[in-house]
Amino acid sequence: MAQLTLISLLGWSMIFDKELAFGLHELKIFLSYNSPPPSDTSYGWLSIPTDLDFQSEIIVEERVGLYGGPYHGSIGAPFSHGFCSIGSFSFSASCLPNGLSVGRYCSISAGLIFLDSHHQTHLLTTSAMTFRPYNELWRDILLDSGAALDHTWDVYGQKKFPIIGNDVWIGRDVTLSMGISIGDGAIVAAGSVVTKDVPPYTIVGGNPASVLRMRFPSDIALRLQNSQWWNKCPEYVYRISSLPAELAVKEFELSSSGVDAFYPKSVSLSKSGVKFIN
Repeated sequence: MAQLTLISLLGWSMIFDKELAFGLHELKIFLSYNSPPPSDTSYGWLSIPTDLDFQSEIIVEERVGLYGGPYHGSIGAPFSHGFCSIGSFSFSASCLPNGLSVGRYCSISAGLIFLDSHHQTHLLTTSAMTFRPYNELWRDILLDSGAALDHTWDVYGQKKFPIIGNDVWIGRDVTLSMGISIGDGAIVAAGSVVTKDVPPYTIVGGNPASVLRMRFPSDIALRLQNSQWWNKCPEYVYRISSLPAELAVKEFELSSSGVDAFYPKSVSLSKSGVKFIN
């Protein structure tokens, strides 16, 4: 498929058009559940055409469900178009921000939010007047005072969006802090507020989230993580997916050398263009 041209507006941006929509559908990158092909005016929740602004390059692998729509962050956080880097066989019923990274075989329920708007805490006041001078609540006062403002303040708190590993299940109405990681095979219980890294194959829950238990004994969890089964061909993964973890990892260790690696098709969205990768 031919590479498309990006149109530079603010930062860098692109036009989501019918050609791109059909390219996503061909890769089974769905914007609604089991999405039909695009119409002349929309694909899933996204209208055709639409201007999409990007803050960072993303790669979306084939067979992904992005069902949540555009991402609206906390008050004061930038708007995001609803696309992020995400691996094959993952889906999200929640809106996802541009800077998020999600691995393969992940299941994300509805209501996921991020603590993505921070105020300065080292100044006299935490008020947004110190970094949002054009708010009409105080704009005239600031202009009259002539006070110097910090225009470099990052509402993200100089932290990136979380990194979510492979085979992660995030329950409904979960809140994630910025800058954390959710390890491979982890589960986050519904309603949790996660402020720290979650180790692989750990089940966490509560506010703030704490460890409830391990999914498997530590030796099985370590062998599963070392196997990186999510990088193997999906037909093989499916054949052993219904086995208990201990039997599945034993089967994998015995036969993985003869199993093909998985190299999914994907689409890259970057400053240089939209590129479909086979």
